[in-house]
Amino acid sequence: MESSVESMEQVKRRRGQGPRFDGDMMSILEVSRDLMCICRTGIVVAINTAGARMLAAESAEQLIGRRLTDFVIPDYRPVVEMLLLGDASEEHPVPTRLLAGERRPRDVELQVFRAREIAHDAVVVVCRDTSREGQLANLAQEQDARIHLMVDNAMNLVAHIRDGAVHYVNGAGIAMLGAPGADALVGLPLANLFHEDYGELLEGETLEAVMADRAPTPMRLKRLDGGILDATVMIARLPSHRGGELMIEARDITAHNRAVVALRTTNETLERRVAERTAELEKANRSINDGIRYASRIQTAMLPDREALAGLVDEMAVGWHPLDIVSGDYYWAGTVGGKGVVAVMDCTGHGVPGAFMTAVVAASFSRILHHHTGDDPAEMLAELNRLVKSALRQDRDVAYSNDGLDAAVCVIDPAAACVTFAGAKLALLVGRGNGFEMIKPDRMSLGYLDSPANYRFTAQRIPYRPGDTFYLFTDGVSDQVGGPRRQLFGRTRLCDALAQVTAYPLEQQMDFLFHQIALWRGDEPPRDDQTFLAFRPAGGEPAERP
Repeated sequence: MESSVESMEQVKRRRGQGPRFDGDMMSILEVSRDLMCICRTGIVVAINTAGARMLAAESAEQLIGRRLTDFVIPDYRPVVEMLLLGDASEEHPVPTRLLAGERRPRDVELQVFRAREIAHDAVVVVCRDTSREGQLANLAQEQDARIHLMVDNAMNLVAHIRDGAVHYVNGAGIAMLGAPGADALVGLPLANLFHEDYGELLEGETLEAVMADRAPTPMRLKRLDGGILDATVMIARLPSHRGGELMIEARDITAHNRAVVALRTTNETLERRVAERTAELEKANRSINDGIRYASRIQTAMLPDREALAGLVDEMAVGWHPLDIVSGDYYWAGTVGGKGVVAVMDCTGHGVPGAFMTAVVAASFSRILHHHTGDDPAEMLAELNRLVKSALRQDRDVAYSNDGLDAAVCVIDPAAACVTFAGAKLALLVGRGNGFEMIKPDRMSLGYLDSPANYRFTAQRIPYRPGDTFYLFTDGVSDQVGGPRRQLFGRTRLCDALAQVTAYPLEQQMDFLFHQIALWRGDEPPRDDQTFLAFRPAGGEPAERP
């Protein structure tokens, strides 16, 4: 039987007859995980590493010069021989069985392609392993390839430790450890990757505890240039037959730790600045509040004495409740030319702005009482309108503000037993017995840009009998919000509340009214300053007391 093995001289001679199989050609063959070879007249002239492994050869060089059919089970050789020599044409893979040394036959699908660009008698043979072992091997290779791809592109250090030394480290690990390449790390003892302080963690039971924890452990890695970086490290034992293989993953948290320190420092600085600023603000706030409280004392001093109408009224009660420390409400009571004058005024705003307005109004009203001896409340309102507009420069074509007030003025004439009333949007409530009459005001405010300087208010003369009571109040009293539907308290509820206590002294009536308003408001905060003034003119028998 003729030997199927060519001598090296024959192989060299055959190679000389065709093109050389240079590095580029072999690179193409090596890409495939299947057996790929080039044959001429059935003789192998080039074969890839996967093919050599499939045919149980130690190297591809052992297969060059041999007939490919030598590795095919005899039953399949005729068909394969015809395909190799071009005597048969098959477009689809042909099931074949290969002999691989002493191993059992391997099932493959063989396909032959003409390769005349290489030589007129050259063919490319592809054998895909279809055996169970081959499929499992291919699957394992694919998984290994995916794992290697993931590891190589991981952003964290991944290292394979074998027998206590570095066997593999990925690109991120090389960069983190400051190595010029993997060769500088491979073979290093595991302990050399870590700072000396962590040597005990990498030994015996302590290492087992770290691996059993399955959670990142803060540790410090040592770079080849001597630098130190903070990291969180996970160590796991690989399911390997060697038993001593470990996988290490480390995440560089040096920048994170620096950021934490910087953030902590920044927070401490901010907290210190906030504390300093808070102290400054508290000091400023105390100064402002002290100033406002002092302004409140001045404002309170501007209000009339409760005995200002002694001899003209039997009783008088005043409730003055600023929303803030100072108020935008103002009231006045006193005598002018033997007659009593009572006024209640509600200025724009509340708090400090409202208090400034009351100062302007108080000065203007004092000027009216001292320089205008008339006892007509309508004329008093008209003059107050002109003076406030002038004081705020709101009587010009160009004004920088638009502020004013609502007011009500009563003049008590004991000789005529009457009260003359004029109102600028503030009404007068008259109580007789258990009934009440609401005396409506003019629907015009004072001092605003749209308050005509020549507007004439209406004076209304109201005779009184013994026991009649007169009530003046700002809209802060009636406009408190509350109740189940969050409605205004309103004038009707005000009258109903006073009707329950008409026989009581005015101070008690006022206290009862404010108590009812507080109940109505409930959890709602107050909305405005509240001023309530009640007086009962002298000149008759007082009403019966309970």
